[in-house]
Amino acid sequence: MIKSNIFVISTLGQLSQIKKILNKDNTNHVLVISYGNKNLTNSIIAGLGDLAHTIITISNEMKNEDYKILFDNYKTFFEDFNYITDIYICSFEGHYNYINIINKKLKCNLHLVEEGSGTYSLLKDSSIKNNLIFLKAKKKGIKDWVRLINILIPKKKKSKILYKLLFFTPPYIRERFNIINEYNSVNLTFPYKVKEIFHAEKYNEIVDNNIFINYDEPLVMKEIEENAIIFVNQSFNIPDELHVSIVLEELDRVFHGKKIYIKFHPKDSDVLKSEFRKQINFNKLEYSLLEFENEIPFEDILLKSDINTLVGISSTALIYSKKYRTNIKCISLGEKYFSKIINVDDIALKDKYFIRYTIDVLRVFKELIDFK
Repeated sequence: MIKSNIFVISTLGQLSQIKKILNKDNTNHVLVISYGNKNLTNSIIAGLGDLAHTIITISNEMKNEDYKILFDNYKTFFEDFNYITDIYICSFEGHYNYINIINKKLKCNLHLVEEGSGTYSLLKDSSIKNNLIFLKAKKKGIKDWVRLINILIPKKKKSKILYKLLFFTPPYIRERFNIINEYNSVNLTFPYKVKEIFHAEKYNEIVDNNIFINYDEPLVMKEIEENAIIFVNQSFNIPDELHVSIVLEELDRVFHGKKIYIKFHPKDSDVLKSEFRKQINFNKLEYSLLEFENEIPFEDILLKSDINTLVGISSTALIYSKKYRTNIKCISLGEKYFSKIINVDDIALKDKYFIRYTIDVLRVFKELIDFK
């Protein structure tokens, strides 16, 4: 009897993680959750190589009827497989709860695999001291007050409240507000940090085995000089011109006169990239843009180039880089960036909340990162 492992992923980072824990003795099948980004999905499929896979596409604007369809799609997928022994998921919340519900009937081993800093979000500081600044905002509607209350209530407690309120609703409605706490194993880069929030039989540290995803190495990788400084960009819902000007201003403040490489995020638009080129040329900065035809995991860039310093706003790369290169300097510009957008009226409060959230999660790892 051939046993099957099912891995559920939606990003290149998750693909990189599961490559490290694949069980060679079993049949491994990957369920790819696609959010409609064709380039990203194609890069994931390319990275899978000869691993068998199935794709389920999810809309970015889900309605209740869409969640019912998704729940049914999950159910059909898992029930069509024979002899599943282990299911690996990279998130403990949202629609991944559907898998947990389905698995109560299947009785497979359920494992949590790190998806990024979001895995540690239950540890972030929800205290009011990080959110007082929002009370000073000029424009606040009912939704913004609700959002502020949501921030101040720890996610785990909020999940329990919502789940109880929705107890008598169909599972495709209530379950997406739940949090999965019980696992056969938790597989993380920093497993010691989550023992108080996740219950598992085993807490395994994911160790890099230099398993690269098989991409052809882009020529641009060979252009990266020794002791390089790389800025990893992030996509926020901030006007492109403002975002780029803040980033370049802060980079110049910290690294005046030095050459910097800018690595784009897979979600960065061509318009944003063009804005970087425009402002770099206008300010006569010695910055180079790293552009790839197909996205590759940052781990590959980190291990195949001589990077001395990694800079970002609140990128997860700042957390994980020291696992690959212990001597690398990791610097966050997040606090300065946030201070320059908090009072901009044209930016919605919900977008400011999100940026604050990502910085607060990053601070869970303040021992690894220098906040400038």
